[in-house]
Amino acid sequence: MLGLLYMAGKGESEFSYIDEIAQANHMPKAYLAKLMQLLANRNLVKSYRGRVGGFVLARPPEEINLLDIVEAIEGPVVINECITSAGYCSRYRACPIYGVLLECRREVTGVLASHTLASLAPKVGFFSP
Repeated sequence: MLGLLYMAGKGESEFSYIDEIAQANHMPKAYLAKLMQLLANRNLVKSYRGRVGGFVLARPPEEINLLDIVEAIEGPVVINECITSAGYCSRYRACPIYGVLLECRREVTGVLASHTLASLAPKVGFFSP
């Protein structure tokens, strides 16, 4: 998350490099490299190879929200398996907790979706609109 916030602060067209992002955020380079590759595979960042290569955000920071990032890294937000897997539990129609779990999932995903890189980057000092 901090790596993407750092990139958001640099601007849409300015390359960021693994070494640079890792140093700015006190992150291990190997871990960050794996995350960036995953984010590139999920079309949240673009990866460019070569001497002048690096990473840039695939979309403007205003269009990338926390839900996009969490789901790219972790998969769908799961409060309990019963609300995401059809047939997981035969009692879901009569279960008093099922509706509560659905509501929790909606709330969590709604909050994550409401925060973008652009809205969060100023709070960590990486972005000036």
